[in-house]
Amino acid sequence: MKLNSFDLFALLECSCLCGIIVGVFNMTSFITDREVVLLLAFNAVVIFFVCVSQLTKDNLTDYFLRHQCEIESRQLGDLQEAHRRRILLLKAEHKSELHHLQGIIHGTNSRYDRLEAEYDWVTTAYRDQMRTMQEQEDRINYLEHKLREASQASPTIRQPYSAPSSQIQFAKPPRCSRGSVAAGAPSPLSQVTKANEIEEQ
Repeated sequence: MKLNSFDLFALLECSCLCGIIVGVFNMTSFITDREVVLLLAFNAVVIFFVCVSQLTKDNLTDYFLRHQCEIESRQLGDLQEAHRRRILLLKAEHKSELHHLQGIIHGTNSRYDRLEAEYDWVTTAYRDQMRTMQEQEDRINYLEHKLREASQASPTIRQPYSAPSSQIQFAKPPRCSRGSVAAGAPSPLSQVTKANEIEEQ
């Protein structure tokens, strides 16, 4: 059993105190028997505590020395188990983060494909519209060119589609009155019927 400095100091202090108290008790009557008993009990408790601590330390040391390999193997097993749990936790976190990132990438790719399809559709529609406008412009230029050639080939003045403003109001046709026809003159209806009969003959 090996004592450290604190244990030696405690034992020395208790021994000196006990010696002083016992000497004073024998020489004078200032210290009663109860105080001496309490001091001796305290000294015994200190000695018992020091002995128990030393024995416990020795027992622990002996136990560690006897079971060093077993303790090391248990510690190694505990470390391996903690490491395995940590690895499993990291793998689970990695898997969840990987799924999350794959979902984000898939959504981004889908959005990019949709935008690319819309861009292609808009580009195609714009090209078709530009081609249609170019064709219409070429057709208009062609027709204007043909119209200029036709106007140069026939320099005649085109007749207006409507009468001039001076001839908008025409005079009413003359009407024949009954008194103006002679009594012996044939009527217009009889002349028309005679002409039809002559043509039929």
